[in-house]
Amino acid sequence: MKSKLSILIIEDDKYARLNLREILSPFGLLDEAADTESAFAKLKNNFYDIVITDIELGAGSGVDIIPTIIKKGSHCIVVSSYEHDDIIEKAYNLGASHYLSKFKLRDQLPVYINKYLQTKSARFEKFLNEEFITQDPDTIQELRRLCEINLKNQNLFISGSTGTGKSLLGKLIHDITHPDAPLVHLNCSEISETLLESELFGHEKGAFTGADQKKDGKLKLANGGTLFLDEVATMPLSMQQKLLKALDEKTFYPVGSSSPIKSDFTLISATCEGILEKVQRKEFREDLYFRLSGFHFHLKSLSERPDDVE
Repeated sequence: MKSKLSILIIEDDKYARLNLREILSPFGLLDEAADTESAFAKLKNNFYDIVITDIELGAGSGVDIIPTIIKKGSHCIVVSSYEHDDIIEKAYNLGASHYLSKFKLRDQLPVYINKYLQTKSARFEKFLNEEFITQDPDTIQELRRLCEINLKNQNLFISGSTGTGKSLLGKLIHDITHPDAPLVHLNCSEISETLLESELFGHEKGAFTGADQKKDGKLKLANGGTLFLDEVATMPLSMQQKLLKALDEKTFYPVGSSSPIKSDFTLISATCEGILEKVQRKEFREDLYFRLSGFHFHLKSLSERPDDVE
């Protein structure tokens, strides 16, 4: 699976940045930050498959940026002209994948980038051969295209009839985009309307009858990872409005609480129902549908995939 990566270079030295650009340009789209302040701003507003950061950043340190890189789900590579064992150990403990000497970048960096790509490709091939298992050429081609899209900056909506593999596809996208982060699943059709708000947003102790202890909701549990909302078309209109507000503001209130909670996650939604028909019938909010479907992927039914039917 050939993919173009999004890569952020954090380096205060202009000539070192140029050197990294020359090495990395064949692998995808590059972005730059010359100090910790601009690096944090870039990471707040964008997703990068790989972030390469220098340790020495003028008045700042690349070590301070590593937790944010990892929280965003990016692959972190640290580079430096110096090899201090204590700093190397700290970088690895914070989640960095590799620590490379600047003097060996031209030889070593492409090797590690290619290993990253091979791992991503291997995960997709395992999905096709062992999990999803399809022989339909159109489906395989569309799945490959989907996995090459940077989905961390947009929500994914999966439609398709029951049994087509929507949950499996959602897990694949999570494994590719957030391999070390939580995947939180909620089937909206299995939760009563009265309990759905608590499941999504959590609740405080004593918020309602039976709330004997505080509970974290799915939105909080998914922070830094992926929230998969299955059968989202069954969600009541009253909850649709609350979910839309939480997605727009990236904050929410647990039931019985006046303190907002922030959460940043990739949202994957799925349904076996005709979502556009429900929108037309005013049974599903149009604004929420557009919020959920940054990218809409439809899985063909088995009857439309003759190669998969024995």
